[in-house]
Amino acid sequence: MTPEELATFIALVIVYLIVFFVGTAITQWYAGRRKWDNKFSTAFVVNLLWLIFNILFSFLLIWWLSLIVNLIVGVLVVKVMYNKEFFESFWFVIVVLIVMFFVYLILFFLLVATLVVLILPFL
Repeated sequence: MTPEELATFIALVIVYLIVFFVGTAITQWYAGRRKWDNKFSTAFVVNLLWLIFNILFSFLLIWWLSLIVNLIVGVLVVKVMYNKEFFESFWFVIVVLIVMFFVYLILFFLLVATLVVLILPFL
């Protein structure tokens, strides 16, 4: 792994950890908004699985596979954890993943821009 790939991986892990905490709050809030169980522990478990798959697949550099696995696993976990029907779980996961994707994009570009500004002058 080259230094650039390692730096990108480290940046991704940092962003994924931040998105994990933000995603847990989003999942808990959205579940409460839908009058579902809005316990922190349920949202935590759903987002922990997404975090694990995101880190695993980013290490393998297969982002599209991560998206598919997150969608499938997310729907199954939400279906079981919240005791909902498949399509309710599916739309719940779609909404949460879309919001988390935008949070991820903003954080990743802010982190990369910050690193470029801090490191570029020294190269």
